[in-house]
Amino acid sequence: MNTSASQSIYNLLINGRIINKHRYDGGILVDDEHYSELFSNEFQYESLYEAIGFELIHTGSAYYLGSLTDKKYRETAALRIQGVLLAIARFSPECGTMIEGILDYRAGIPRRAIENIAEMEDVKDMLKACGITEPLTEAVDSQLEKRGVAYWNQGAGLVLTDGGMCIFDSMFKVSPPVVTEKTQNPNSL
Repeated sequence: MNTSASQSIYNLLINGRIINKHRYDGGILVDDEHYSELFSNEFQYESLYEAIGFELIHTGSAYYLGSLTDKKYRETAALRIQGVLLAIARFSPECGTMIEGILDYRAGIPRRAIENIAEMEDVKDMLKACGITEPLTEAVDSQLEKRGVAYWNQGAGLVLTDGGMCIFDSMFKVSPPVVTEKTQNPNSL
């Protein structure tokens, strides 16, 4: 375990950031050194954070901290992140933007589309219900960008990080159909 990397990782995680497998640098995705450090020493980091009341959660492409103590869900960063993502996903088609753009580091959701979504009354109500008092444009920066959930690419498009994609996938994933003998062979009916 690298001591200076450990201190840097602690400062990121304790402040609610996600450490992603990749980071956006100069128009390309590169391996993140903090992720590599955590991955190489995962057991030691899990033990360390557990000893101070946190759970180090690994999604396969990102790390973040969860609290081992009970909290009201409304007061958590997770709810605020999900609220912002839900607002963007729900209202981006009304602005003529395909939500799939948020998953492609070369595309993203244009900043102008985020600004248009922010003006919709339903969005303001949705954010308020999640405990967010700031406008969507500011919430994108404070809840997504500063936490390592998303970033602005060189074309001013909002793109999800590895961890952001995991959150997005868990929110909007459609379960695959259940395969049974009857669905595999419809002639067996």
